[in-house]
Amino acid sequence: MSAEEVTKKVEELSVDDAAAPVAPEAAGTPEAADAQVAKAQQPKKEKKSKKDKGGNATKTQLLLDPQPEFIDHRIEIFEKFKKQYDDEISQKERVPIKITLKDGTIKEGTSYETCPFDLAKAIGKSFCERQVISKVNGELWDLERPFEGDATLEFFDFDSPEGKQVFWHSSAHVLGEACECHYGAHLCFGPPTEDGFFYDMSIDNGEIAVTQADFGNIEQVCTKAIKEKQPFERLTLTKEQLLEMFNYNKYKQALIQSKIPDGTSSTVYRCGPLIDLCRGPHVPNTGQFMVFHSQIKN
Repeated sequence: MSAEEVTKKVEELSVDDAAAPVAPEAAGTPEAADAQVAKAQQPKKEKKSKKDKGGNATKTQLLLDPQPEFIDHRIEIFEKFKKQYDDEISQKERVPIKITLKDGTIKEGTSYETCPFDLAKAIGKSFCERQVISKVNGELWDLERPFEGDATLEFFDFDSPEGKQVFWHSSAHVLGEACECHYGAHLCFGPPTEDGFFYDMSIDNGEIAVTQADFGNIEQVCTKAIKEKQPFERLTLTKEQLLEMFNYNKYKQALIQSKIPDGTSSTVYRCGPLIDLCRGPHVPNTGQFMVFHSQIKN
């Protein structure tokens, strides 16, 4: 598919319409041959004989070794600009602020230091463990993202629509990480759904499609990420920086070029080796899925 065709496909998509970045091609196109890694009951294409060309993991090898070069490329750019961001925040003046809870209670904090998670902990351990996300001044907000000034604050657990959306959205990132590390996949579209999530991706330019037989290996890689309690880190980058970060991925390139105006910026989120174009927000870390899974099961 030509660059013009990819760009045309992305015209109907919007960065703000999905909780995760959207891609210019739907799963099942000839070029993407993209595996919709989603619910086990969804039908999958039959998988071609798996070869080791292109660095793909074998049936017994869970992680590519060495890992795809694009992962190191992204991390290098992320760490460079994250250091600059952290240095800028360290220079911000810390001033007393007031945080108003939903019940009208007013709590005191410090700008660029106090975060919603601190207040959730102060309310109680059990309460804190149940919370998935917060809303600050009407905007969904990472629990560990500091307040920037006076604010109103609400909390949402998994039983809320907001909590479910963020939980499934963060879960999709873990799935994306697993597929990058196991297949070297180029991620396309990975939003939450009403009761779950999926990820469209391209593996070996369409030479490999995921089947139900792959789910065991993918689940093992996801479990590894969850056990590592990888923090979700947010970073704002300019359009030019985003294009540099995702220069290996034509789907992200098309989205950035089409949906992010020149001279503006957008956000990426990192968990472990995965860095994805994403507006967020997310759960604090991948370890949350162990706690939430237990609660959901019960």
